[in-house]
Amino acid sequence: MKTVARAPTASFFVLAYLISWIFWIPLIFVEGDPGIFFNVLWILGGLGPFAAAILVSKAIGVFTGFKRLLFMWRVGLEWYFVALALPIVIGAVSYVVFLIAGGTPAISPETPPLYFYPLLLLFVMILGGGLEEPGWRGFALPMLLKRHNPFVASMIVGIGWAFWHLPLFFAPMSSQFGLPFGWYFVNTLALSIMFTWLFLKSSGSTVTAIVLHGGINAAFTWYPGLSNVPTALGTLHYYAPITIGSWLIAGLLLIIHRRRFFTSGDTPGLM
Repeated sequence: MKTVARAPTASFFVLAYLISWIFWIPLIFVEGDPGIFFNVLWILGGLGPFAAAILVSKAIGVFTGFKRLLFMWRVGLEWYFVALALPIVIGAVSYVVFLIAGGTPAISPETPPLYFYPLLLLFVMILGGGLEEPGWRGFALPMLLKRHNPFVASMIVGIGWAFWHLPLFFAPMSSQFGLPFGWYFVNTLALSIMFTWLFLKSSGSTVTAIVLHGGINAAFTWYPGLSNVPTALGTLHYYAPITIGSWLIAGLLLIIHRRRFFTSGDTPGLM
């Protein structure tokens, strides 16, 4: 308990990894059709950051503040619109980058019709990634903002967030399997900047982060660039344009809001 009190943020990351990886590492060794077994372990592992945030916030006496951010849904409607629209903007910019680089669209026959999007969005918000956000943006980010400016805090959360997914890159049934971790890692840093921007603009609402996370995961189901990109420098993985597109948006936010990102100051907190 004393260790948690002395280093609450580090304790959060350790617990988040420990809880999630206990469920995810067995998925690496699953062969054949795992059925419901994979889904149960995948969902339970995804709750690691949320569980870690609850345990650490209670241990250091900020659970009330954590709950306040978690249930802060009364923010301006424009920020819910941003949370819903931003994933589509990321996808559109990424697709333009993909085409400029010489990519040829290849839409998978398994891609669902567009009217499934609201249902998929709701599913991802509840089970498919959205409930990571009480940990990343509901606890870790506000704790880091006490000592660091928003850019540094974004990078720390982004690094922890990216490596937390690592076991899934070796689990054959996961969506991360086969992706190049380097491009994924750099993309996660860009996304972390966007999440921090929305967090600050929405007065620290974790709800808007949940909506944004759900939208990002859901929207890229319809990303039409599913083939690698031939360029003069060689073949790029189709995930590369996504990373470049994300950084174009993140970079624009850093330029427009450079004072806020690179200056420590009053930010939404847990206390």
